[in-house]
Amino acid sequence: MYYWVLLLGWAGLIPFGIRTSENHPIKALEPPGSYYPSELKWEVEEGWPVPPAGPNRLFYIQRSSNANTIMYDAQLRKNGQFDPQEPVSVYWLRLAEQGQRQELSWIQRTLAYGIADPEKKGASGLVTNVVSYRKRKLRLLVDQGGKPMAQIQINGRVAQLHHVFVQIREGAGPMGISKIAHVDIFGQDTQTGKPIYERFIP
Repeated sequence: MYYWVLLLGWAGLIPFGIRTSENHPIKALEPPGSYYPSELKWEVEEGWPVPPAGPNRLFYIQRSSNANTIMYDAQLRKNGQFDPQEPVSVYWLRLAEQGQRQELSWIQRTLAYGIADPEKKGASGLVTNVVSYRKRKLRLLVDQGGKPMAQIQINGRVAQLHHVFVQIREGAGPMGISKIAHVDIFGQDTQTGKPIYERFIP
């Protein structure tokens, strides 16, 4: 729980935004045929737009505070594999503003949204995690088509992570610090190819 408080609790200390929505229905839809297998289509409440796709996109995190989104893109070497020193580029896409890119602050990168140094490195990929939540490991790998992906456990299944949504209750924690109500994880089951979803309360 402490780590998820770090992940989004900084909302009370850093100008992430002020708007909160307690009702944020998101549901997974079957990916239409025009989408390649690693790309899913999601129905999202108005106000939380889906970020534009990118060739090295791994996943993204959105919060109920506003539409500003934390993006996670793979950094690959010339051989097509992850850079073991800095495998992921993490940055803001300020969708609540003009859609501009903005780098994370030092606090955001080291205590909240950054990617930890990989625990394991090898031909099967890298194993790492978001720095503020070490319980769910991310396995970073490149598929046979050369597309990078992040795999994670969702509902006990191995899934390709698509995005995370964090519902915040502002001022509900100790000393008025924002509290996380729940976390929604969306992905694609690597065995069935179908969308998979899990909600948990940290």
